[in-house]
Parts: sequence; structure tokens; C-alpha cells
Amino acid sequence: MLDYKLDLSDHSYMRVLTLDSSVNVFPFCLYEAGYFEAGREYFTVRDSKPMYLLIYTISGGGTVRTADRMRHLGAGDAVLLDCRRFHEYRTVSSTPWCFHWIHFDGSSMAGYASALSDELAVVEVSEKLRMNRYFEELHALVPEANSYSKGARITDLIAGILLLLVNSRFGSGSDIEPGRDAVSTACHYIEENLSKEITIDDLAEVVHLSKFYFIRLFKRYMGVSPYRYVQITRINRAKELLITTDYRVTEIADMTGFSNATRFTKLFSEMTGTTPTKYRKSSFQFSGNPKEQ
Repeated sequence: MLDYKLDLSDHSYMRVLTLDSSVNVFPFCLYEAGYFEAGREYFTVRDSKPMYLLIYTISGGGTVRTADRMRHLGAGDAVLLDCRRFHEYRTVSSTPWCFHWIHFDGSSMAGYASALSDELAVVEVSEKLRMNRYFEELHALVPEANSYSKGARITDLIAGILLLLVNSRFGSGSDIEPGRDAVSTACHYIEENLSKEITIDDLAEVVHLSKFYFIRLFKRYMGVSPYRYVQITRINRAKELLITTDYRVTEIADMTGFSNATRFTKLFSEMTGTTPTKYRKSSFQFSGNPKEQ
């Protein structure tokens, strides 16, 4: 399965490597690398790419989901995904989600994967300038990577990135900014209660903060207001249900917290530029037979 929309600025780029035997002998092999400035409509859903994906957010915000978990990526956050398993990632901020990314694999991945990709861990990088330098050098090396010296340097850079993530995740954690846990808790509450009415007062109570402070804190980390984030999450869940199930549109509206199908269709159309029914019909990965609305 593969579905995506590349809502990207002109500053975005990606490079694909054609590897030869001189590169494949090293512990890490880089297959693709890029920098994306992703707009509101950007997303990717897949379940069968035989390599790992590492995403490092520079600014804006995104979400990453696997079969049983969902996490949020803000500035300075990184995540490692095993692309052999179902996953999706998309923009959630009102400003572009800007991030570096690499697709890679290697004989040395087992330990790093166990430490970093279990339970969909999001790591706040402790040395952001160093991480940026690693990616900038990788991007510079990629166009002419088929040589022993460049293959060795790519392996060294990937190892440095992974070591930095391990140290960031399992270090003292003293550099973690206050408030991130509260925002994460609120986001988790939203995801677990989409079928119910969710108010700002509810969210502020869940994280034990005043409503106005919570709103400022949430927007700081996620790039959008809590109210807008609830809307985005509802529509993203509706997209998933439209693609992967044969529930009627009215049923999906109810499952994602809308009081009626008319309100659901109106917001869906405003945010995606199409109706739920047309979105379902245009999604090539759906293999069932949708019921009539």
C-alpha cells in the first residue's frame, strides 16, 4: 500500500542514490535523502518499503502514526520508522512542516532499531546544531556518493545521527523544555476521544493548567490552536476510515465527533478541497465496496 500527496514548496528537494558494490560493503547504506517544506495537505501512507526512515523536524509540526500508536513531531524532534510496517506521517501545523529525512538500512541497524523505533519513540534532540550539520553534510555528499571514501563518510554520519538520538533519548533529559508533556497528554486525549465532544476546558482540565496558558503552550509546540488541532485530527482520522473501511459517510461523521454529516462534509471539503465521497473514490488503495452515503 502506498498513498501520498506532495504538497511541497520550491525549496524542498530529494535525492535518490544508485548504489554500487563499493557502497554496499559499509555498515549503513543511504538510499534517499531530502529536505521538505510540507504544506497542510502533505501526507504519506505506506506499509512495505524495505528500509528505515528517519525524520528530523526543523520547524512546524507533523504527526506520525503506526498501526497502534500516534506521535507528534515539533521543532527539534526526530523519529525512526521501520518502513516494512504500516506507518503514515502528515503535516498538522498551519505553517509548513520543515524536516530533513533519510531512507537507509544496514547491517548495524538491529541495536539502534530496538533502542529508537520501539513504541514509536519521538526523541527531542539535545544537540540540534550538530544534528543539522550531520544532515547538511549528508545532503552535500549524496550526489556523488559512489566511492569508498564517500560511502565510509555517509556511514560515519548516519552512525553519528543515531548515536546522538540514543544519547538524547537515554541521557539525563535535563534539557527537555517544560510543557511538552502537557501538550503530549492533551494530544493523546484528543486522539482517544475523537467520537466525543472535546472542549478547551476539557483539555485544560486534563493537563491541570489554566485555559489561557494551555492555549498559548499548545500553539507554541504544535503550531496551531487546540481547537484547530482537534479539527485536523478528526479529518485525518476520517480520511483513514474512508480509505480503509466501508463505513457510510454518516457513520464516519459520528465516529469522528461530528454532530451531523452536513457539518462533517462542510469541514472536510474546506480542508481537503473535495467531498468525503469523492475522496473515497479517488483513493486507489481502497479495495472494498463502499456503501452508499
